[in-house]
Amino acid sequence: MICAGSVPPVITPAVYREITEIAHQNKTPVLIDSSGKMITEALPANPDIIKMNWDEFEVTFNRKALTLDELKVQALEVYKNLQIKSLVLTCGADGILSCSPEGAFHTIVPKLKAVNAAGAGDAVSSALAWRFSESDNWHDALKWAGATSAAVVLTSGTAECRLEDVHRLLPQIQREKITFS
Repeated sequence: MICAGSVPPVITPAVYREITEIAHQNKTPVLIDSSGKMITEALPANPDIIKMNWDEFEVTFNRKALTLDELKVQALEVYKNLQIKSLVLTCGADGILSCSPEGAFHTIVPKLKAVNAAGAGDAVSSALAWRFSESDNWHDALKWAGATSAAVVLTSGTAECRLEDVHRLLPQIQREKITFS
């Protein structure tokens, strides 16, 4: 299940926590793609994946990362300190950072001439949910997420992509383990 975005002001920020609790009672995994109070209120319910972009991460957790390397360190700190099951950060052309029980990884996407980046982050959430529903491991799911988000930037529509672009980009997606000294 994906819970994404903001909600109308009449809805409590705890709604994603409540949805996560109900989903977990029914053994349904939950990915939350949001920011701010929508995330912090949901954390006690232990969603399976928290996904956000770099800016949303900084706002949600009151952090400031000037470089991708700083963001890697901060993401791992937040992941460990808050005991988040899995944390996924989209970083535009810099790819995807992820922290999960499988480890911390940087998924690197090919440099492309973007037509429209709107919806690329949503494509990451959708691809992860789809690939995990197909029993993929983190490595494979992140490759699909990287290829899908890269394919989105090649179209003029919001969150649109062509499957042939995803398949063409898939072999170009790289994943590096994040190591800290």
